[in-house]
Amino acid sequence: MKKKEILELLSADIASRNTTTDLDRDIKNLTTNLQSATESDVVFYKVSQNEKSIEDFHKRIKDRSPGLIVLNHGAETFVKNENCVFVDVAKFLHIQKKILDVMFPMNNKMKIVGVTGTNGKTTTVNLAMQISTMISYPAISVGTIGVQNAEGS
Repeated sequence: MKKKEILELLSADIASRNTTTDLDRDIKNLTTNLQSATESDVVFYKVSQNEKSIEDFHKRIKDRSPGLIVLNHGAETFVKNENCVFVDVAKFLHIQKKILDVMFPMNNKMKIVGVTGTNGKTTTVNLAMQISTMISYPAISVGTIGVQNAEGS
């Protein structure tokens, strides 16, 4: 997905933004880890309005040039880096989902079920997986005996 497409997708959510460059750059991932971000990443990062948080941000961004940084609205006063957009921090998860739905669409709805307890978890999960597969809902089991499908592989 191109950076300009992400900016268009988020346009209604962006409170303000700094200069954005290289709009045709391919964006391939989303992360919250600023230290390891690359030019093909969108980084979601919150900077509090205190000296330590601001200092940490500048230390973490040093020698990094993420494709796009999504920061909390209010950080505009002390973050002057290029390729930063500022949004209401309460919208971070909504915006992440919005981008992920476009970048990595899931046409089918995956269901995840967790089983807890003292006894019988493996048996319960194994039976549920087999029944699900028999009625045309492919399933896998992830647990203490590894990752398996209904055929045991």
